[in-house]
Amino acid sequence: MKKLLFSYILAIFFVVISAYLLYSKFIIFHSLLNYEEEKIAIYTKTLVSGLNSYIKIIKKTSSPDFLNNYQTQKDKYQIFNTITEPENLEWQLLLVNKRGYLMYHSHIQVNALADKERDYSSNPSVNPVLLGKWGLTEVKDNENNRYIYSEFLSEADWILIVQIPKRIIINQVNKIMMPQVLFVIFFLVSLLIITVLMANIFINPLEKLTSSLKKFGQNKGHEIIEISGKNEIAEAINAFNNMVLDRKQLEKDILEISEQEQKRIGLELHDDLGQILTGISLRIVHLKSQLENKKKITSVNFNEILIFLEEAIKKTRLIAKGLCPVTLYDEGFINSINELINNFNNTFNLNIILESNESIKITDNIVALNLFYVIKEAINNALKHSKTKNIKINIYAKNGFLNIIISDDGVGFNTLQKTGMGLKILSYRSGLINGKLQIKSKKNKGTEIILSIDNNCIII
Repeated sequence: MKKLLFSYILAIFFVVISAYLLYSKFIIFHSLLNYEEEKIAIYTKTLVSGLNSYIKIIKKTSSPDFLNNYQTQKDKYQIFNTITEPENLEWQLLLVNKRGYLMYHSHIQVNALADKERDYSSNPSVNPVLLGKWGLTEVKDNENNRYIYSEFLSEADWILIVQIPKRIIINQVNKIMMPQVLFVIFFLVSLLIITVLMANIFINPLEKLTSSLKKFGQNKGHEIIEISGKNEIAEAINAFNNMVLDRKQLEKDILEISEQEQKRIGLELHDDLGQILTGISLRIVHLKSQLENKKKITSVNFNEILIFLEEAIKKTRLIAKGLCPVTLYDEGFINSINELINNFNNTFNLNIILESNESIKITDNIVALNLFYVIKEAINNALKHSKTKNIKINIYAKNGFLNIIISDDGVGFNTLQKTGMGLKILSYRSGLINGKLQIKSKKNKGTEIILSIDNNCIII
């Protein structure tokens, strides 16, 4: 999606640049055309003024009909010798009378033409002028497109026409536009290179990171993203890779703990409960043998079996309590925590104090189990590492959150350096129930673990 959006932006930018070039070409073309028109107008008016003055002088010194007989007297008067050449030799000058008869052409030997060939009344450059189109006019004549500019010689009833090939102006436009076109091409190529680099450096890694985060959040895979370079995105991907590695290690550790717990339960069933059941079985077999031999059976024999059965029931309850320590609908969450504390206090000679509202109940079994194991893990960590006998647990609801604080007065630790298995389990279980976990500790000043969760699943 991001690549597609980026392509759209690039295409729009390309269209805008192309439109700008076309508009620039249009503006430059018409600016040059106006400039050429001004030059032609000045040149033509100057030339017409000179010719009018010269013809006026001739009229005073010659017969009044000298213009009618000009062709027979042209060598005498040499009017066209006064015509100055234009600054651009590609300009063509034509002089015709009011009937379109060619009097002069800057690029043709008019004297060598027959009378019919000198009839320019239908010529594409002369005909519009005879029809009254004065000033600058575009003439389209197949591929020989051109502009014409015309002025009237009042003293001779002649018309002076200047022809300019259109390609002259087009060439000038292209000459001016070429640096802009080259700049735009350079700019677009640079933009393309930058786009590719941006895609490789930012967009592609971001898409990989986004996709991996989705999979990570949906627990569909924990893949390491390969990244090179040093920038903010590379740092984010490296942080994600570290998170993936931590998750993999945590899952591995939890699996090992689960296997160890299964082995422990297996040993308890085999060595403890299994032995009791074996003892009961042997005594029943013994009673059966006595009955078969018709020996006297007393209540002592049954009392022994009853004692073993009671012990087996007790062991079964303890094992069941270990497998599912929180009984929501019978004893409640707080009662389960109290029982956990009593077991720790009795077994390890600790002084664990619970402060809570007895009416707090957790309606979500998953939340209750994870809270129970967070508290149990926190007590285990304090027992193993803090060298303390005093632990305080505070459970209360405030501002829409259930808060659990486990604190001790032990040796403490550096929270920036400590990354043990116990802390990872605390963080993992807190994340499972969308809890916010804080760990505060200083050397020789104890440790405080604070867990806050939304109380939507809590009844007070």
